[in-house]
Amino acid sequence: MQANFDPAEHKRALGRLCRAVDGLPLAIELAASWVQVMEVADILTQVEQHPDRLTARWRDQPPRHRSLLGVFEHSWRLLSPREQEAYLCLSVFRGEFTAEAARAVAGAGLSLLTGLVDKSLLRHKDGRYAAHPLLVQFAAGKLAGRPALYEQAKHRHARYYGDFTRQLEPVLLGGNLEKGLRRVRPELDDLRLAWQTAVENRDVRLINNLADSFMQIFDMFGLYREIRDMAVRAIQALEGRVDPRQREDALALGRAYGLSAAFHFRLGDYEQALAHGQASLSLIAPFQPDVAYGHSLIYAGAAAYGLGEGEQAIAYWQKGVEAYRAAGSIWGETVANANLAEGTLSQEKPVEAEQYASRAYTLARRINNAELMAVALQILAVVALQQGNFEQATARGEQAVALHRQVGHRAHIANALAILARIDAARGDTQQALARLEESVVILRLLGNRLYLHQRLLELGQLAMKAGRWEMAEAALREITGQADSAGKTDVTSEALRLLAELHR
Repeated sequence: MQANFDPAEHKRALGRLCRAVDGLPLAIELAASWVQVMEVADILTQVEQHPDRLTARWRDQPPRHRSLLGVFEHSWRLLSPREQEAYLCLSVFRGEFTAEAARAVAGAGLSLLTGLVDKSLLRHKDGRYAAHPLLVQFAAGKLAGRPALYEQAKHRHARYYGDFTRQLEPVLLGGNLEKGLRRVRPELDDLRLAWQTAVENRDVRLINNLADSFMQIFDMFGLYREIRDMAVRAIQALEGRVDPRQREDALALGRAYGLSAAFHFRLGDYEQALAHGQASLSLIAPFQPDVAYGHSLIYAGAAAYGLGEGEQAIAYWQKGVEAYRAAGSIWGETVANANLAEGTLSQEKPVEAEQYASRAYTLARRINNAELMAVALQILAVVALQQGNFEQATARGEQAVALHRQVGHRAHIANALAILARIDAARGDTQQALARLEESVVILRLLGNRLYLHQRLLELGQLAMKAGRWEMAEAALREITGQADSAGKTDVTSEALRLLAELHR
């Protein structure tokens, strides 16, 4: 800004300027930055003239935005060619971005970014940069007119986030999960765009870089339907168009099927989950050891478990332990042992369940993974409950809930609450047990996690019947049976039907 600039001397012109841009704060801020190189009267001329010249291009924009376009066009002309190109490339970001990301995608160093901040085209806060959404829209429109530059920026963006995700994988699939999720959360929209780019271009290397971490990220954030659909689109893009005899191709398609299996399972479509899990295994098997093979064994087993095939589930998970160990994944070995603990517990084999859960807890502590420690503690809490050790059961259950809340895995919070509800019921505190189960059900409804929801609803219905809460019991049981057609008939739905018949005798 001019060192001797006195707003009082230009009061009338400044008033006209504010009216010309309809009082839009962003337009005023941009126009103010021109005072470094122009007189106020010249700024006013530029603002008043350009909207008329450009209205045809933006006839579908509100009048207030057309006036801002005039301001933007002049700010654009004040940029150097290098600044213009970088600013266009920055418009591919879906939100805020770091200096590191800007350098990788747009070749924008700190001095260039600082210059754009000084010109009010970017804002900088807490180590991240962002442009006003309207400025992003304007820049994206210009970038669309340069298709070669657009494709270059889009591919650089996707490669950057592929590398970003791959580097985070040891954190997301290891210890300090909370730190990894904090880093991921502000990048989620850009990660979605990277996946879209990878799928559109059938970029198998990029899909392989993204898929394993996406499994954890979208699971932790409860975005089941979205990632299921993303995986299905990847399958459709790759099937028949990549060579399954080539390692990268087979792993990418296998990972897409594995992701689909994981989240079809989460959403209660167990038959599709099992089919896709088996397709994944057949693609990846020739290229073992690979952690993706372990992932697919876990979700094929989970689908079998959802279908009531307990022995088949156990067999898959036992193979999962071996596959993860061969691939050097302690995280995966921990998950497989935790699943085995849950599976054997459901088969009323408490000694085996305790052994698997203890193994899972030891491994989880080795990698400092709070989430998996909590999963193991849940199972150990149930074992203690079955042994009649209420004090130990309560301590383990409460510790599990606290760890799950610390990490933020809502489905596991719901399950841990249900375990505490069992302990409450065993101690005679029915009201507290019902309250915990209701909280658990609310969480699982929001997530759409069909398997866990039906299990919790059945427990709620059973306990409500014991407490003489007939309306509560019937509502819970009917919710299960009302979804039986889409979920398939399972042991849970059969038991719900039996209990409903008993209610109406």
